[in-house]
Amino acid sequence: AMMKSYQNFSEDIEQRRQVMKQKSREQLQKFKSRTVGAQQERQADAADRENMKREIKKELQQDSK
Repeated sequence: AMMKSYQNFSEDIEQRRQVMKQKSREQLQKFKSRTVGAQQERQADAADRENMKREIKKELQQDSK
């Protein structure tokens, strides 16, 4: 009986280990896609700012005429 419960115990640990591995893999994926998303957003923001600057410059030049 003792051996049986020990066997179950180590199987439980192995299962838990697999679950943890799976979870950390998923978290890594989420983190990666979040970082990629954030980079893309930053680039989009930068592009927007550039456009804004251009628009403002255009308006200023028109005002000064």
